[in-house]
Amino acid sequence: MGYSGSIVVARPDRLLSRQDGVQGVGPQHNLLRELGGGWQMLESLSREPSPDLARVSTAVAASTGRPALTLDVIDSDCAVMCAATPGWTGPLTHLWDVRRPCPAYHHQPAGHLPPVLREPEEVAAELVTWAETAELRPDPERLLEIVSPPDGGADRDRLFALVTAVGVERIGPTRRWSVPVRSWPFSPVVGRSSSLGAVARSYARDRAEDPAGWADEPEQPWEAAAIALEAEVWASLFDDGVDVIALARRAFAVYQDYARHTSLKRDLAKDQEWLDEFEATFAAGGVRAEMMFDPEWR
Repeated sequence: MGYSGSIVVARPDRLLSRQDGVQGVGPQHNLLRELGGGWQMLESLSREPSPDLARVSTAVAASTGRPALTLDVIDSDCAVMCAATPGWTGPLTHLWDVRRPCPAYHHQPAGHLPPVLREPEEVAAELVTWAETAELRPDPERLLEIVSPPDGGADRDRLFALVTAVGVERIGPTRRWSVPVRSWPFSPVVGRSSSLGAVARSYARDRAEDPAGWADEPEQPWEAAAIALEAEVWASLFDDGVDVIALARRAFAVYQDYARHTSLKRDLAKDQEWLDEFEATFAAGGVRAEMMFDPEWR
């Protein structure tokens, strides 16, 4: 299975995971890298249909007051790109081939037009102008080489090469997680592709698209709480000093509320024991963000 995800490159005044506008590719912002000179690169897991990159690029450029570059890749097959500066947003561009329509994917939310067809020279020139506006030092020849039709797909190394060619200093290592998001009690609520947050977002999308069909299934209290917690946990993933215990208690409360409203049979006393164990272990430094603390919550 190839790489799938969305990438945002920007120069924020805070952690890029906390920047206004990046929510459009989220909410699962799982990797953050320093690129030098204040530039950062945020990678988000693709759990939704293709994001509206033009809207994201525009929003991030507006909120930072600096140029922004976004990309979205599907299973290393191909990707799309959108560059923006404050007050200007470029067209959605297919990678790769920039000159032909994608034979497999629409690369846009429903109702949006697919990427426009372009010549490699035009795309490379756009990226050079974008980089110079960003006060970077691009490599025009390398950019033209990268955006010209390749033999392969759109793996992460190729996309990282494009980011490097616009002139950033480096592709730095990933920033350490501060929240053990794949550990219980986070994992059933926010840490999985089938988590309550993902399910609640799916329900919200379906209700918006078919209100009549969902008229007999109103939103449950746990749904909004799960969506809000999911966004907060992933935005907090790289923060220093985040209150992990407070977030864990919120995750526990959401899951308990879900159990009550869905008649899911739970041993509430045992759940509380697990939460107490998590809190004690985390306070003692025994739970790292990379570790699994996953009792049989299913």
